[in-house]
Amino acid sequence: PLLKSSEILKLFARKPIIPGNDGNYYPPVLGKCLLSEGSTSIVKSLLLRLGYAEVCFKRVDCNNTPACSDGIVCSPTSCHDVIKCLQLHPPSNCSLNMSKEEVNQLICLLIQTPDASIPSDVAKTLKDLKLFETVDGSFISISKAEIFYFLPSGVPIEGIICLLGKVIVLKHPGLYAKFYRLLFPNDAYTYDSAFVSSA
Repeated sequence: PLLKSSEILKLFARKPIIPGNDGNYYPPVLGKCLLSEGSTSIVKSLLLRLGYAEVCFKRVDCNNTPACSDGIVCSPTSCHDVIKCLQLHPPSNCSLNMSKEEVNQLICLLIQTPDASIPSDVAKTLKDLKLFETVDGSFISISKAEIFYFLPSGVPIEGIICLLGKVIVLKHPGLYAKFYRLLFPNDAYTYDSAFVSSA
């Protein structure tokens, strides 16, 4: 009898059969590392700049994406898929400078997760990225910070020094407070007081 597409994929789960536009082939178990074809978004553009590849069936003379690939590759509009993508394969370009819009769009997507926290390995990856806004408006990584402070809301930024060493002063997170709660689920704090946390 003929096998269903899903059954075939299970048989080849660890075989490199999915073509990427980077010249490599990926096994279905790592399919979430590949971005889906066709769609365009700020998050997808950012993930491509971070070093991820896009699925490319044209390399195997297939002009249309097979329906069986749905659910296997990463949809850049899916919070679950993007978190899985980051978990399976950390980005190769963590030092990438991002625009404020790129940071905002990625954080807005990530905080859609229904979970109370982000997997620890993904949280570590996110801390390596320049997603964290300091009081001077720049975006930095906090992976090497020993402690960081949030500037309480309502406190003037003028005169506040941003220390780009092991002590960092971050801008009040405002609407993105959930993002920090996902990264640091075991810390109890309020953003309206000077909060100190170990990164």
